[in-house]
Amino acid sequence: MTGPAAAPGQPIRVLLVEDDEDDFVITRGLLAEVTGAAFDVVWAATCTEGLRTLAGGEFDVVLLDYRLGRHTALDFLGRMPLAETTPPVILLTGADDTGTDVAAMRAGAVDFLAKAGLNATMLERSIRYAVERHGAQVARHSAERKFEMLLESVGAIVWQGDPDTLQFTYVSQEAEVLLGYPLEMWTRDPGFWSAHIHEADRAWAVALCREAARNNVPRTCDYRMIAADGRTVWLRDIVKVVNVGGRRELAGVMVDVTQAKSVEQDLRLRDRAIAAVEEGIIITDPHQPDDPIVYVNPGFERMTGYPAADVVGMNCRFLQGAGTDPAAVAGIRRALQAAEPIRTELLNYRHDGTPFWNRLSITPVQDELGSLTHFVGVQRDVTADRSREQKVHLLASALEGLDEQGVSIVTAEGEWVFSNRTHGRLLGYDAGADPAPTVDAFLPDDDARREFEHMLATVRNTGSWSGRVRRRRLSDGAIIVLDTFAGGVEEQGRTLFFTIIQDASEAIAHERHLRRAERLAGIGTLVAGVAHELNNPLSAVLGFAQMLLLDARTESERDDLRTIIREAERMANIVSDLRAVARDTQEETGTREPIDLNDVVRHVLKTRAYSLTTRNVETSEDLADGLPIVSADRGQLEQVLLNLVVNAEQAMDESGGDRRLAVRTRPAPMGVSVEIIDTGTGIPAHHLDRIFDPFFTTKAPGHGTGLGLSLVHSIVTEHGGEIRVDSEAGRGTTFRIDLPGSTAAPAPVPGPAPERTDELPGSPLRVLVVDDEDAVRRVLVRILRRRGHHADEAAEGGQALQVLESDERGYDVIVSDLRMPGLDGEELLKRLQARGEGLERRVLFLTGDIASAQAARTLAEARVPALAKPVSAAEFLAAVEKIGYGAGSGP
Repeated sequence: MTGPAAAPGQPIRVLLVEDDEDDFVITRGLLAEVTGAAFDVVWAATCTEGLRTLAGGEFDVVLLDYRLGRHTALDFLGRMPLAETTPPVILLTGADDTGTDVAAMRAGAVDFLAKAGLNATMLERSIRYAVERHGAQVARHSAERKFEMLLESVGAIVWQGDPDTLQFTYVSQEAEVLLGYPLEMWTRDPGFWSAHIHEADRAWAVALCREAARNNVPRTCDYRMIAADGRTVWLRDIVKVVNVGGRRELAGVMVDVTQAKSVEQDLRLRDRAIAAVEEGIIITDPHQPDDPIVYVNPGFERMTGYPAADVVGMNCRFLQGAGTDPAAVAGIRRALQAAEPIRTELLNYRHDGTPFWNRLSITPVQDELGSLTHFVGVQRDVTADRSREQKVHLLASALEGLDEQGVSIVTAEGEWVFSNRTHGRLLGYDAGADPAPTVDAFLPDDDARREFEHMLATVRNTGSWSGRVRRRRLSDGAIIVLDTFAGGVEEQGRTLFFTIIQDASEAIAHERHLRRAERLAGIGTLVAGVAHELNNPLSAVLGFAQMLLLDARTESERDDLRTIIREAERMANIVSDLRAVARDTQEETGTREPIDLNDVVRHVLKTRAYSLTTRNVETSEDLADGLPIVSADRGQLEQVLLNLVVNAEQAMDESGGDRRLAVRTRPAPMGVSVEIIDTGTGIPAHHLDRIFDPFFTTKAPGHGTGLGLSLVHSIVTEHGGEIRVDSEAGRGTTFRIDLPGSTAAPAPVPGPAPERTDELPGSPLRVLVVDDEDAVRRVLVRILRRRGHHADEAAEGGQALQVLESDERGYDVIVSDLRMPGLDGEELLKRLQARGEGLERRVLFLTGDIASAQAARTLAEARVPALAKPVSAAEFLAAVEKIGYGAGSGP
């Protein structure tokens, strides 16, 4: 193996590769002649042996004969290891062949000597020159390697370039490590460096380097370069002009300062952020006496009015004043002594003496070893917040006083800010619980979720929303309906949504009642016309049948007439119910008087006592004392309660179970309420919305007309009340009626009506019958004449006036239809009043339209008696004779 050159004082190690032993002896002898140096010669006779010997030993120089049998020196040189420590080779040639010598030199020989004329001096000089030159090269290469290692170890790019063109002539390996570009790109392309500088820095960085080269002045600059992978790398480049071998060169060192720049930017950003924040920031040094302030930000100056220069070095107590709470100050001192954080609020004073509420947060700062270094205090002026909190507290107290409206405030993220007790009661949760339920907990299904999101979107777009929503009550899981108003407000940069909710069950019941009333009013318009058209023919049928029954008839004929009368009366009852249903709920057609509702209940139950007892119905009364008085038509009110009691009896007949009827009265918000509760069959849910409709009935044919509950609803509505039903199939039914109260005293309960006699109280009367229906006129005239009175007839009001003009004796009674073609009854009455003869006091109206609002107003204004068609003969005669005998005979 080859090795380093011989050390001073040591023999020069020589490998002689020579195939001629004589030449070996001659060469060894020449080396022995050299004075002042010793040579250790090893002989190898062949090329192969020489290479093996070279690889196994350490030599300072090789003497190589050109001719080596079948090999030459070129073969040897070509197979020598290409290592820096490989010893130099001197060619020994026996022929004067310049081409051979040159080839050997190119192959690696450092010198060549001709064997002819070779002496010891020439050989020693060539050997020493080759050894020293080789040693110098090895030393230089070693130094260069050490220098390169040094350059690479500093972690910076060392470069050298042309000061005129700025083309790099050298760049260290760190350039490829740091920026990713191969080193040859730096030195091959004259514009490589400038082309890869960040475009924002390129012009001034190139100009600065040119200025440094031109003026021979060192420069340091920070600029950005774009790395091969697209990264931006901050470089700090130290540039100066150096002299290399009498040449001016531009040299520099580039250091990666990207991280330092990032830290620097972060620090600048932090400084700007601290300067920009509204809060005041204070830093104190607890290691100095009295813990002085060492820094305040501009926010502190703005908040307190104190310049930083005036407060640095002072303790923070200068902000305190007469109103500062000593307990808060003592708490701060304890926290500072214990090096613990604290958050408190206390009253401080500005430079001009004005007070402000300071929300102060103090935090101890520790170094990496955990030792206290500073305290940082953050101040926030919460004076406005304090005032707002007081207002909010007052508002919250007011909202807590709402008994029917639930109020809540939530953030856009669904976080509860406030809810009053009523809100919790309506939705079945504890309004003071923490944490409060989420909004999702109250949404029963996806439809409710979509409606909720629509509500929020509407509030965002328009500012408010109102409507009716379904929610789940958390206490029992029941689905409830709430009337809701929602709105949005901006509060300190965030959106708050508030809702006001109220139980909608009462409103829904009231709306259902109004819808029924509107529906019944529409139906009433229809049935009023039907009732009016039926009244006239019914009057004729009933009157003629009653007249025929007064004559001598066979028993079979009398039975037939009784059947006609009975069925006609049945039809008349239906028409009567129709008239009641058709009555305008805005008009009061009955006679109102102050009534004690308990008296009406007792009277109805007394009239039904026998029926209830025989049906084995257990009846109970729960009548509250001191009920408000109601203003009502006693007969209509009795009819309402009677219908409901009878319905209850029939429902319990069908149930077959326990039969219990309870009637209960109570004071109510609008006045007074009465409930009729039975244990009957109940009403299926799908029938509940229709039970008040006219002609709707679930009874078998012949057992009901379907007008009873419709009539009840009409009467209750006419009296300004409301009726509700609560029922379930198989579980019984409860009807509740609410009526408005009155301050008047109750009227006495009416006694029995006096009995009438069939004898005429005086002489026969003269009666004029005015009706456009021929059958009605004829039957009324026959009834009057059969009674013994004188009767004339007219088909309408104009004809009646003509009769009155031609008659000299005058009429005791004028019976007139209200609605007729030509001159109607209302106009006839006005003409009679205009005559000034008092005939208007002898008028009796007989009409099938008595239930309409217009007819009611006409009759009320006329102040004359009226009968509704159809009318029985007895009722008609009684009314006629009351007028005729009461007013006197003659004009």
